[in-house]
Amino acid sequence: MSAVDEVVERWRAVAEGKLGEPVELAGPFQRHYTQLGTGLPANFCLALTTSEVVAFKFDPRHASHPLVVNPNQLKKEVARWPRSSVRIADLSEGRLAIGLVLHAGDRAIPCRTPKMGGNPAAKAVIAALG
Repeated sequence: MSAVDEVVERWRAVAEGKLGEPVELAGPFQRHYTQLGTGLPANFCLALTTSEVVAFKFDPRHASHPLVVNPNQLKKEVARWPRSSVRIADLSEGRLAIGLVLHAGDRAIPCRTPKMGGNPAAKAVIAALG
């Protein structure tokens, strides 16, 4: 297993342990700081099951974030949507982060995530929902 695959698998396994049901992919995201009232905390993890997308509050404090995640970093579930109603669009690469819009149900939520080269878990989630 490659180092990238190990990172993606670690995120998946931690999210699956928190959710208590099979998870296909999981990765870290940030709601844009100006977007209040979205129902999402500033830092969250998206976990993809076969039928749903589940968002957890996420504590990004870890020296190796986003390459390493520990179970205690995933907090309470904050949102759940049918997978068919969620997509990611409008990717825009910045110097340190990737901007994107999370379309969940009837909401369009501006978000970002650390650059893709150092964030393979979020890259996999974006590919699955893009």
